[in-house]
Amino acid sequence: MLLWFLTHIDQHLEWRGMQMLAYRYWHPTDHIFFKILGTPGPGCRFHIVEAFQANPKYLIDISFDVPKLDLTGFRLEFRRLGQIITSMDEDFEDIPEGMRYKVTMTIGSTAPLLRTVTRLVRTHVLAATLCVFRPSRTPIPGEAEHRFRAKPNTRTGQGEHPGA
Repeated sequence: MLLWFLTHIDQHLEWRGMQMLAYRYWHPTDHIFFKILGTPGPGCRFHIVEAFQANPKYLIDISFDVPKLDLTGFRLEFRRLGQIITSMDEDFEDIPEGMRYKVTMTIGSTAPLLRTVTRLVRTHVLAATLCVFRPSRTPIPGEAEHRFRAKPNTRTGQGEHPGA
């Protein structure tokens, strides 16, 4: 299911009577824009625009290389001067309790000049953004109904769009 979603994430999809960019269903407050550049799968690029905690101060607008995209997860890489300076591995698997989703982000480079630059950027420029990144990724139970403006039907447990 996640692989299907990730290969359709830049399309407008309908869910519970609402239609919007699939990327915004994932995190409607922070996610702004998403475009798959190339054929969805390993070798494509993801152009991502988001603002952590919906704050323009934490706006990112980056195109990532996608060397991995399969049933076990995906990897994003951001490069400068031919070197990876940021990578994010997002791994998922079915477990008896539901789904395990693990994110590992690495910021920095082993190239001598870039190592110094990325350390300075991480320490002085990205520090505040990195502090808000984690809380913006923590799902809040029951918040999806509020975000999608769906009101649960007490008889069926299904969401209903207001005014429906």
